[in-house]
Order: sequence, then structure tokens, then C-alpha cells
Amino acid sequence: MSKPEQIHLHGDYLEREYATEILSRLPGYALFWASYIGNDGRSNYLPMPDVDEEVRKTRVLIWEHLLYAVRELCPLLAIGRTF
Repeated sequence: MSKPEQIHLHGDYLEREYATEILSRLPGYALFWASYIGNDGRSNYLPMPDVDEEVRKTRVLIWEHLLYAVRELCPLLAIGRTF
């Protein structure tokens, strides 16, 4: 079983490429994702059975916003690497 801080091994492409920078700026990112969202190995979040529709919608909204924030951060990190 992988540890959340090992996103450099088990994350998606951007998480693997920018793992050090992501974890230094968002230290709880990997733990939150591993604990609350999950990944089925095909970049799909894990199902959470037996929750009501409101919880499901909130969970999806949270992971979509978190993923969006990290994907927007990565180009800035790329610029930072060159200067």
C-alpha cells in the first residue's frame, strides 16, 4: 500500500512531475486526497457507497476544485523552475 506522500510514484502525471513542489506548498494535499477522495488507478475517484446525494455532490465539488487548483499551480511551478 502506498503512502500519500508518495505522489511522486503514484499520482497522476502532474502530481508525479511536481510532487515536491505540491507537497511543499500544500502539505496536506496528498493525505486529504488519499483519505477523502481516493483513486482507482485510472484517474477516477473512488465511490463512497451509502452516502446521500448531498454528500456525494459536495465531495465531487471539493475534489474537482482541489484538482483544478493543483493543475493551475503546475504551470506556475514550471515557470519557477526556469528562473
